Amino acid sequence: SILESDAFHLMTTQNTQADPAAQASELFAMIWPGGLAAQAVYCAAKLKIADILAKGPNPVAAIAEVTKTDSAALHRLLRALCSLKLLRELPGGDFELTPLGQTLQSDHPSGTRPWAVMLGAPFIWRPWGQLLKTVRSGEPAFPRMHDCSMYEYLAKNPRDAEIYNAAMNAGATTAAAAIVESYDFSQFDTIVDLGGGQGSLLKGILEANPNPRGILFDLPAVVETANNLRNSSVGGRCELVGGDFFQSVPPGADAYLLKGIIHGFNDEHATRILTNIKTAMRPDGKILIVDVVLSESNEPIPEKALMDLMMLTLVEGRERTEPQFRSLLQNAGLQLQRIVDTNGGNAIVEAVPA
Repeated sequence: SILESDAFHLMTTQNTQADPAAQASELFAMIWPGGLAAQAVYCAAKLKIADILAKGPNPVAAIAEVTKTDSAALHRLLRALCSLKLLRELPGGDFELTPLGQTLQSDHPSGTRPWAVMLGAPFIWRPWGQLLKTVRSGEPAFPRMHDCSMYEYLAKNPRDAEIYNAAMNAGATTAAAAIVESYDFSQFDTIVDLGGGQGSLLKGILEANPNPRGILFDLPAVVETANNLRNSSVGGRCELVGGDFFQSVPPGADAYLLKGIIHGFNDEHATRILTNIKTAMRPDGKILIVDVVLSESNEPIPEKALMDLMMLTLVEGRERTEPQFRSLLQNAGLQLQRIVDTNGGNAIVEAVPA
């Protein structure tokens, strides 16, 4: 991407050095509209405004009636969404979707709406307000606010769990193509997707590879919702298993997949998960960790660094560099074999028994 290019880094450096006013303007753009824009987009996603306007332009009164909102207040939200280029106001006063706004439709293949809803939802948004306390204490804000871990909270709050699972499912669906293109899964007999949610990633892998069997492993309440996988064309090659990977994982497979799992835990808990996998896996098996791999330099890719801050704020996890992954794997009796870039922001960290 352009954010990863040397040209972008050089351009940014030159601009900030040559024009202090431009530097100040760039910073102000982060601290003023940034957070407010996220909440405006959250409201649009939660109210399904893009779905309403997908059939064509509508006046404020009609949108307010469908969304059960105050017409005057909604009008102000719609104007803000126009400023963000999600909507366009027509001469007669109707509002219509822009191409950018179309990405917030529920059925859009980008899967953007579930993420907009999750990132703006109070259970995720409020802990961000405690970032300063988190930096001072080194302790995540979420358990301090809710007296339990985020995962325990989701188990007790099914509505928020639904929001979270929808975002995770959308993320797995959009990432599946890049992961399948980047790695040869045909070499395996059985692929266990640990913490695989509703099975979108496993479904994509099995659709592209006709020989392996799949096992979707997650908490029992999560696995129960995996009807999309269960009723799919690859459902006959899948087993859906409920359990807790801190206790044990399905034994005897030659591939164990962990997408977006290890970064959610500190080294102690991540080591316990990896140790359980090592105990269960075939001697010739592989562990495939799909996560962000941080560069040891301060590369200008804010998405990765901000995701690391999210892990700091919400859970006891972190994004890791290659040496940190190597050390973590060694603690579990594993060795890092190679890192495969998926060209989708994540990488596949391939590990084998030491």
